[in-house]
Amino acid sequence: MHAFYGGFLHIKTSLIQFVHEFDNVLGNNEQKELEDDGADSKGVLHTILEEGDCIVKVLSKEGDMYSLIVGEQKLIFDKPVVDTYRVFFDSVIRECQCECNLFQSKAILYCRMLCTFAYFKVNEVPTCLFSSQWSKNVRWKHTYIKSCHDVNSSNESNNFYKGLYSHFFNIAQDFVRNIKEASILHSVMDGTQTTLHDHCASKDQSSVPSQQSNKTPETQCSISVDRLLGPP
Repeated sequence: MHAFYGGFLHIKTSLIQFVHEFDNVLGNNEQKELEDDGADSKGVLHTILEEGDCIVKVLSKEGDMYSLIVGEQKLIFDKPVVDTYRVFFDSVIRECQCECNLFQSKAILYCRMLCTFAYFKVNEVPTCLFSSQWSKNVRWKHTYIKSCHDVNSSNESNNFYKGLYSHFFNIAQDFVRNIKEASILHSVMDGTQTTLHDHCASKDQSSVPSQQSNKTPETQCSISVDRLLGPP
């Protein structure tokens, strides 16, 4: 909550101010989402160079679980310092966990995990370590909440689109965890798409005669200048 409302609310904010600022928070987050999406679509992730500063040493092994010590070399005030961390690695599911728990809190792969993978010759990051919050396709659910910032640009079809997009996102997020579930969803969506194409085709055919009978000369058509609006 502090991260979401940061910079907009304070301890003396009244209820009326809260409602007003809540709307501003939504508008700010919507704008930031658009900017981040634009940057992510063109950006390239930088290579992590700190992996070479880590030294891995195996302490013990119990079954498929390895216990390791990873020393990370750092420069503090131009003096080399080595911080050691206890790391556990499962060789079957290829899951890595460090005692610092940075991955659990920030969901970012850091150098100690990467150098552990390199030590055991794991060339691909396991899917269990993929975090959806860092995906370029992620959409935070607060962006679906309607605010006054998008009233002017909203219309009936736009509202339909938002509702359907939210519905599709929730289904994919809740049920697509393996190939079978993804195949079922693709099959259902393909069938729905075919049904909609047939519906639109029959609708267009039925509307052709009425459009021809109601057609007016071009000279009688008029456009209201007041209705021509600039893009949002």
